[in-house]
Amino acid sequence: MAGTGDSPDAATFARGADISLLQQMEDSGVVYTENGQAKDPLAIFRNHGFNYMRLRLFHTPSGKGAQVNDLPYTLRLAQRIKASGFKLLLNFHYSDTWADPGHQRLPAVWQGMSHEQLVNQVFEYTRTVIEQFAEHDCLPDMVQIGNEIGGGMLWDDGRLGSPAQWSKFADLVKAGARGVRAGAGEGRPVEIMVHIARGGDKRACAWFFDNLLAQGVAFDVIGLSYYPFWHGTLDDLRENLESLARRYDKGVIVVETGCNWGEGWDAVAGSDSPDPPTPEGQRVFVEALIRTAKAAPNGRGVFYWAPEWIRDGGPWHKRALFDETGEVLPGMQAFQEQPRAAPLTQEVGNTRDPQTSWRCR
Repeated sequence: MAGTGDSPDAATFARGADISLLQQMEDSGVVYTENGQAKDPLAIFRNHGFNYMRLRLFHTPSGKGAQVNDLPYTLRLAQRIKASGFKLLLNFHYSDTWADPGHQRLPAVWQGMSHEQLVNQVFEYTRTVIEQFAEHDCLPDMVQIGNEIGGGMLWDDGRLGSPAQWSKFADLVKAGARGVRAGAGEGRPVEIMVHIARGGDKRACAWFFDNLLAQGVAFDVIGLSYYPFWHGTLDDLRENLESLARRYDKGVIVVETGCNWGEGWDAVAGSDSPDPPTPEGQRVFVEALIRTAKAAPNGRGVFYWAPEWIRDGGPWHKRALFDETGEVLPGMQAFQEQPRAAPLTQEVGNTRDPQTSWRCR
């Protein structure tokens, strides 16, 4: 890992995407195109500079809607990703459904267990899953122990609040990390990420990681969610990335982000900007975000969330990197190694200043 102050290069900076619904989209009949020509979407991503893919894993999902990411589904997609030449980040949700800042629900089969039993389950489940990935020749290069766990995981056992809960939470994170190492085996290093959803909040990140490290939790990479409509400006993100690098000397990745190319989010989250989002505005914003992440000491990458989700996703449709017909949008170009620079004062889409105070909806 590069030391603080080093700049990432093309070989180490992750230009990634979470494509957890790709197989479901294709199975439902979605065809992805570039200039009107149908193509393998992984080839489209690769040809636009992507080098890393992220997949989530639910324990026992319902199979309804977007909750399809069980182990067989995820293994199938992981094999395809690895065969296409990408690195792989595996994201354990440790739940049967979405885990996020407001939801960290125990898998149904773990309900009623003691803390000690849960710690053992996290270890055994993680180890078994990683062994399966290794056996299928798609061992992840990096693994998240939980998704957006700034408030803890496996509630209520690992919910953060009192000082005593930090010890329980740390036990669970450590068990997951041990499971990764045991499943991968000797001589097959896999980086461990801890991910929280506070990309623009320097104070909250320092509080969380100070406490986590005080519990003796060992990990390699800090993952942050940064959605501009929730997590502040690019200046907020920049300050936080620099602070984290100085404070902890660990790689930092913006592991979830997204920006609308068209109207559609207003029913879910408001915006302080009256200007409508546009495909070109999406591109310029993502380019500015990638520049921000690359400029940070120990900046290790950016992952775009759900660029493939163009069906049955409600307002998320207008945040993909393909339009509703499956055609590539200009935002895909942002992941090229040398993206076109936009004037810092240019107003595109719903922006005021794409380098500092940009808001996307």
